[in-house]
Amino acid sequence: MDYQQYNHNQDTNKTSAFNDAVFQIQRLNDIWTSCNRDITNEDLIKYKKNLKKAEIELIFDAKNITSKYRSDDDKNINYVSQIYELNRLIQYYEIKKNKYKLFNILTLKHALLREVQEKSGKGGKYRDEDEDDFSD
Repeated sequence: MDYQQYNHNQDTNKTSAFNDAVFQIQRLNDIWTSCNRDITNEDLIKYKKNLKKAEIELIFDAKNITSKYRSDDDKNINYVSQIYELNRLIQYYEIKKNKYKLFNILTLKHALLREVQEKSGKGGKYRDEDEDDFSD
């Protein structure tokens, strides 16, 4: 087929049969495992780098969640600005060489990113105690 004859609009209504969400969840699991190891080893540099990897994985979801709730006054959550503000504080406490405050900010970022993962539907699945084991 000649490039000139190809109709670019013919593929626009197709849905991908391949979904990257499973692989993203797997990558995030590896990142969270590394973060827990970094906390145990008190390695703030590696912890920060692993949180940046998680941020890269989740920033698109954070943008989607933020825009989804922007119209709802009760749930006006701007995850993107919160992430950027935490990044600014991380940089500030690194410059100040305050490891205690740096660790606290890193753990806040960790918790925020886990919240983004959960709200995007890529976290754990919870079961109501009243449900039987046969439902999805």
